[in-house]
Amino acid sequence: MSIEFTLDGKQVTAEDGQSLPEVAAANGIYLPTLCYHPEQERVGTCRVCQVRFNGSIVAGCTVRLWDGASVEIDAPDLMAMRREVVEMLFAEGNHNCPSCEKSGRCGLQGVAYEVGVHNSEFPYRYPAREADHDSELIWLERDRCIMCHRCVEFVHDAETGRKIFSLHGRGGTAR
Repeated sequence: MSIEFTLDGKQVTAEDGQSLPEVAAANGIYLPTLCYHPEQERVGTCRVCQVRFNGSIVAGCTVRLWDGASVEIDAPDLMAMRREVVEMLFAEGNHNCPSCEKSGRCGLQGVAYEVGVHNSEFPYRYPAREADHDSELIWLERDRCIMCHRCVEFVHDAETGRKIFSLHGRGGTAR
């Protein structure tokens, strides 16, 4: 079933259940995302996809679209908020995205380029977080973690199907 709604002042059509990041991309509008993945539950943890949905600022990846809804993505205040979120992500971890050798092949670095962040105005914290390279399959670089929950949702024990990772704590003590 199709639905119609307003996206940045234009009437657009989408399939019922289609995600806002998918609809935005199909209409040529860039909506940055880090935690969003089309095959994963929409959690909105990274907050780089902030939009105005029917007048309220929400994580765009979590929006459930319906007929007559109003979505704003390209407003200057929203773009400024998204830039600040990326700057905070830079400052909270050991992220040297502007000088990193990944050249845009990293999700955070790619989003930073797209939203115009080259450094953070916030003081860098450089937290001491341990790395775990014990597994041949998974290397945990906790100092690069942005708490997006992707690893929690995607990595399961092959035999039991149980989640292997979890996040604990809040703010600066989260791990």
